[in-house]
Amino acid sequence: MKVLSVGMAAHYQLPVTHLAEGWRVTRLDAALFGFSDHDLDVTIDGVLYRASEGLQPTAAQSTDTLQVDTLDVTAFLDMTTEAEMAAGIWDGAEVVHFEFRWDSLPANLTGGDVLVKRVGVVGEITRENN
Repeated sequence: MKVLSVGMAAHYQLPVTHLAEGWRVTRLDAALFGFSDHDLDVTIDGVLYRASEGLQPTAAQSTDTLQVDTLDVTAFLDMTTEAEMAAGIWDGAEVVHFEFRWDSLPANLTGGDVLVKRVGVVGEITRENN
């Protein structure tokens, strides 16, 4: 069960919300990256979450069985190079996908002011259209 702060729970009840999604990616070499679908960069817990038009969640599958939950994400090459991807530098990176209020930024990702949607690791990276 997910526990939300009183303020966040009340915000979800409003007819218009101020919500954005974020992705914190920690590679195996400990390099940390933050991305957001908000239109401005934001900083949460000392991590800069870059507004990224090139990052789009495209499909999610959640199950209540023992099957693996999946999330497909489309990203343009604004965060890495093709050589790094080919070398596998992103393989196994931890990804935390969360929702937050952009008008009242949370202090960190562990409190009730953030709704953590998924935690996983980078699996297969594929290239399309050259």
